[in-house]
Amino acid sequence: MSNMVNINFDKHEFTWKLGWSNSRMNYFNQCKRKYAYMYYSKHLCSNALKLKELTTIPLEIGNMFHDFMMVYLQRMQKTTDEPNMNKLYEFIDDMCITQCQVKTFIETYYDKQNVDIIEDISKPVKKYFDNFYNSDLFRQINSIPLEYRTNQYWNIEGGSRPGVKIFGETRIDDMKCYSKLDFIFIDPVADLIHIIDWKTGQTEEDKHIKQMQTYAAAISELNPDLNVNIITPICVYVNEDCKELETNITDEVIQKAKDEIRQEIEDMESYLIDVVNNTPKPLDYFPCSESKLCKSCQFQEICKQKEIYNK
Repeated sequence: MSNMVNINFDKHEFTWKLGWSNSRMNYFNQCKRKYAYMYYSKHLCSNALKLKELTTIPLEIGNMFHDFMMVYLQRMQKTTDEPNMNKLYEFIDDMCITQCQVKTFIETYYDKQNVDIIEDISKPVKKYFDNFYNSDLFRQINSIPLEYRTNQYWNIEGGSRPGVKIFGETRIDDMKCYSKLDFIFIDPVADLIHIIDWKTGQTEEDKHIKQMQTYAAAISELNPDLNVNIITPICVYVNEDCKELETNITDEVIQKAKDEIRQEIEDMESYLIDVVNNTPKPLDYFPCSESKLCKSCQFQEICKQKEIYNK
C-alpha cells in the first residue's frame, strides 16, 4: 500500500474563483461582515487591509506551535537521536522573538494591555511540545524506522519548507479547495494513513470532526482506488495532554463531506456578483453578527457594530 499512495497535492494554475477551506467557512459562519473584511478588503474596504493583519496571543500560540512542529518533524526525518531540550527551548524563544517583532497584537492595539508577549507565547508552546514529546502519539511516530520517514511517507504542513509558502490548493470533485494538512504519515506496519491536526484551543468536537472528514476527502481524491477505511484522521489537543479525537472514515462519510463542501461553496458564492472573478456584492450585503467574539475582532475599529464591543 505505502508505495502506491499519494499524499502530496498537485500544483494548480491560479484562478480568481473562490476556493473553499475550513478557515474560510469558519469566518463565513462566524460573521458575514468579518468574512467580507478578511477576504474582500481590496474590493469593499481598504481600511480593513491593515486591520486584517492584526493577530492575538492565542492565535500566535497556535501558529508558533505549528511552525515549531514542522521544524521538529523535519528533524525527525533525519535522525533518531534524542533532542537537547534546552536548545529546543532556546530555539522556541528565538522563533517567538523573530516572528512577533513583525506582528501587531490586538491585545496591545486595542486594549493597550501591558503583557509580555514573548513569554505568553513561548511558555505554552514549550509546554505543549512537552505534552507531545511524552505522549503515546510521539512514541508511535518515533517507532517508525528512518527509511519510512521520507517525503514519500510523510507530508509535513502540506510540504512546506523554509522560504517556501504552501497554500494546499487541491480539487475535491473538481471543486477548488484548500486543505493544508498539519501532518500526514503512513504507518508501514499497520498500513494506515494518519492525518494529524494539532489543536491548541478548546475542544469543538462537531466542528473538528467535520474538518477531519474534509481532510480525508482530500486524500481520497488523490487516491481514487484507495480503501478509505485506512485513512485515520486525528485531532490532537496538545494543550490537554495530547487528548485525541478520532473519527471513522467511510465512503458515505466522504460523500457527505463533498456534498457539504458543494453547498457551502454555493452559499458563499451567493454573496458574489461575479462568480468567475470572485467579485463580492457591496458591503451592506454582509451583515454583522452580534457575538461575544466581537471583543477580540481585529475589525472593531471600523465595524458599524462598535457599541457591541463596549457591552
